[in-house]
Amino acid sequence: MGPHSSLSPIFAVFHGYAHGKELPSAADPVAYSVGFVLATGLLHVSGICLGLLNDLRRGIVVTRSMGGIIAVLGVWFLYRQSAHEGWGRTSRSTFPGARPRTRIHPPPCVGTELARPS
Repeated sequence: MGPHSSLSPIFAVFHGYAHGKELPSAADPVAYSVGFVLATGLLHVSGICLGLLNDLRRGIVVTRSMGGIIAVLGVWFLYRQSAHEGWGRTSRSTFPGARPRTRIHPPPCVGTELARPS
């Protein structure tokens, strides 16, 4: 496997630490961890099953078609974000039936009035 295989567990530890740090304070840590473990397991099983499709007669066509569909959706999402939403600007969408979007502004910082000149 080579010396590079020892780097994977190191990255896994830091990745797990990052997910642990984003744990909401109101969440139950055990339920949050169980959810992460189950979601990770389901993603692995799904990937293995999709990979096993390549052993079937037309499985490679199915997996490549799925990859193409995902790529087209990614380009569509990117186009929609850049052309219709303005990369962070507050604007109305031009799609039929779309509701106008409102931007949520963060609250002003406490104590900023002390820094303003009078």
